[in-house]
Amino acid sequence: MASSDTTVSFVLGQTVLAGEALDAARKTASSNRRELVIAAKAGCKDSFAELVRLHTDSILRFFYARLRNLADAEDLAQETFLLAWRNIDQCRQDSSFSAWLFTIALNQLRTRMRRKKILLPLTNILRCTKPGPNQSVEGKEENQQLWDIAEKHLSSDQYTAMLLRYRAELSTMEIAEAMNKTHSHVKVLLHRARIKLHSRIERTGYCEAAAE
Repeated sequence: MASSDTTVSFVLGQTVLAGEALDAARKTASSNRRELVIAAKAGCKDSFAELVRLHTDSILRFFYARLRNLADAEDLAQETFLLAWRNIDQCRQDSSFSAWLFTIALNQLRTRMRRKKILLPLTNILRCTKPGPNQSVEGKEENQQLWDIAEKHLSSDQYTAMLLRYRAELSTMEIAEAMNKTHSHVKVLLHRARIKLHSRIERTGYCEAAAE
């Protein structure tokens, strides 16, 4: 089996572009989204509809991973986008629309959980990570085991930060905005989460760590 560092880096980063390609793609996407936000704030419903299209998949997977109920996930996604449209003027043009949208999503989720008197669960969040099209069966199993370990051994904040980083593919600055934390705090959360995963895998291996 590959070293834990190599395996963790591959599994966590499999849906994220690397290096300069990632930077270029993000700059282009950010520029396009900024233009859509400006138009939406001016009342253009078509521009907002495009923003909804761009974010529906990640928002739905985020809610479903937490709630494990598709109907509830769809309801919360709809409520999130409705709130975003009604409050689009509050989205700053110097800010990330994705981070602003996930802030609304997190608040909606917490409200739903409080209403049902359910503690925000650390269950199955990262299991919805979509495998790459060429990923082998063994790779998918390693992916599942890695997120099982994360589910059991990371703190709530570490887990949420990992979700937003590797599932929603937000930047660390966007995560800080979404979680209402400082940029340095988010970087520490992610760094400690990776160290904890590396340590757990080095000590016990995938199967043993996931079964603990």
